[in-house]
Amino acid sequence: MSVKPLLVALVVAYGLTSGAVRADDRYYLMMFAAQAEPNVPQSSHTFALFAKVAGDKANPQIQTLPISWMPAEGEIEPLRRDPVPGKNFSIEESIRWAQSVNARVSMWGPFPIKKDLWDMAVAQAEKLNSGKVQYLMLDTKLRGKGASNCIHAIADMDGSQPAINTGVARGDEATKMVLSFFDPYVLPGRASNRWLVDRLGIDPRIVNFVNPDVTATK
Repeated sequence: MSVKPLLVALVVAYGLTSGAVRADDRYYLMMFAAQAEPNVPQSSHTFALFAKVAGDKANPQIQTLPISWMPAEGEIEPLRRDPVPGKNFSIEESIRWAQSVNARVSMWGPFPIKKDLWDMAVAQAEKLNSGKVQYLMLDTKLRGKGASNCIHAIADMDGSQPAINTGVARGDEATKMVLSFFDPYVLPGRASNRWLVDRLGIDPRIVNFVNPDVTATK
């Protein structure tokens, strides 16, 4: 299945700076997992999309920022000991990669979040895009020292908490662990954010929406 043109707002946002802060700015987090059957490391991936929204739902101004850290060549080598050049993939690129390895993609969110987490994501994206960080799946010895896997590329943006330990978790399980790690930044609220998913053009025929409020129609 080919990926439809995803995330109209991404063309506005990739490589963005934090910009001026407005009183009505809202921030959101969407967490994604790629997982195949069987759930093997070379076809598993954890990635995230952050969104900054101004204005009302009828005419929102949306900026988006992906954190999707993978080998630049797109080939995950689980037993590799030396890091390779990494790339912060777009969400569309990440979904295409998942399709190429026959992995399904699931999404949790959008969750309203504090501005603090958005600011961390902006700083992390700048760091990843600087070329100073490489990719290594088994990054234990080099974590925080110039190499990272996909999970830590997201979670380690928050230095205020003890570093997350996901063990051998991958795919859905690892993504849910990162989402729980960000609990301190998730704002309360029961309103459906399906409008944001629709605005971004995320296709439910391609991405499995885990949240009941997103799965439901508007």
